[in-house]
Amino acid sequence: MAHTILGIDLGTESVKVAHLSAGFRRIQLLALYERALAPGPVVPPPAIAAAVTPAGEDAASATAPGEPPPVPSGPSLLDRQLDALAALVREHNLRPEVTAVALRDAVTLRLLTLPLADPKKLEQVLPYELEGLTLAELDEQIITHTVAQSGVLTESGPEGSRLLSATAPRLVGEELIDRLTALGLEPRLIGAEALAPAGLLVGTDLQLPLGWPLTSEPSTATPTAAEPGVGRPPLPVVVLDIGAESTQVCVAAPRRPDGPRGRSDAGLAATFARTMGRGGRQLTAVLARALKLPLADAEAWKRAVGLLEHDPNGMGELDPEQAAMRARVATVLRDALRPFLRDLRQTLASYATEYGEAPRALLLTGGGSLLPGLVAHLEEALELPVAPLRIARAPWLLREPAAIGGWPTDLGDPPALAGFTRGALALSL
Repeated sequence: MAHTILGIDLGTESVKVAHLSAGFRRIQLLALYERALAPGPVVPPPAIAAAVTPAGEDAASATAPGEPPPVPSGPSLLDRQLDALAALVREHNLRPEVTAVALRDAVTLRLLTLPLADPKKLEQVLPYELEGLTLAELDEQIITHTVAQSGVLTESGPEGSRLLSATAPRLVGEELIDRLTALGLEPRLIGAEALAPAGLLVGTDLQLPLGWPLTSEPSTATPTAAEPGVGRPPLPVVVLDIGAESTQVCVAAPRRPDGPRGRSDAGLAATFARTMGRGGRQLTAVLARALKLPLADAEAWKRAVGLLEHDPNGMGELDPEQAAMRARVATVLRDALRPFLRDLRQTLASYATEYGEAPRALLLTGGGSLLPGLVAHLEEALELPVAPLRIARAPWLLREPAAIGGWPTDLGDPPALAGFTRGALALSL
């Protein structure tokens, strides 16, 4: 008998939900929903506060010496997230039997190599391995893990394992569980958001640019003939999820070191993950400060121009003032992306050092990935094929598009899909 699953992504700007039905050897997407959060106090993270605070001052410079900075009043971010979720559940009369939710900012990720292969033994040993790596008491932490790679050569033999562990403060998880349970949505699964995208690629064909190095592995999602630009990316592949306040980096590759490259359904696993504390809001803050614009105006210019000095639509010539403004916006944003690119290069280099091979392609998702000109900029900077993560066919995509609530008619529409390939859809799969 089929049961319903709700995958929940509690974002900083909106709440996203994926509604699925799971039965015997089959899972299908029923609907995607999104609801914006109510306006709340602006409490920028440290990176953003530093970006908008003039040199020589600190975020508390407006207060008297020795006084703590003012505490914003009003509902907390979690309050506003759960209010939006409750309204969405009521609006669509959602009554899931299984609920999954992801933790994001409070998660610490670690990659460990152990001389063990048995899953039960790995689970037993992991807490002891983590004990010397964390300052907090283990009984104060939530611990989960995934096997990133099996059959790893260690001093004890060729059957070791690489594990990606995720830990988070137990108080954070318990508060989220209690608050969701009060809404009738007690989570059966709490995962780490950074690890979720790998599951989305299993058995999934993507809409990729012509000329991409597609795998020749036949699709298991549908028996139809091959289509130009539809296929699976070469492995290892990086999924870069650019959010408002942080960016999740997940590398997907075969779980066995000797596994065939290019296959997205043969033991595919998240083999590397990292959370980078840089996102779209930081770019907006830098742009606002550099051009002396209100944040709302800076956000509008960022979305309209991005990294493109010239109008890509070619809608006639711009007057000199507009052309100069476009050039200034693009220049400021390119400069603001340099720390992001530095961190990303270091992350890819760390992966190559650990696994002995470099990623072969990069897929973009998340709202920040929609920055105009970003794909070409990353391709040039990283010397990798880069494309938006656009789903063409998938084993869980059994209904016609028109029958899926909230799903765009064009399955390759990145604005409609970008936010859902994160904690909502990816985690629930």
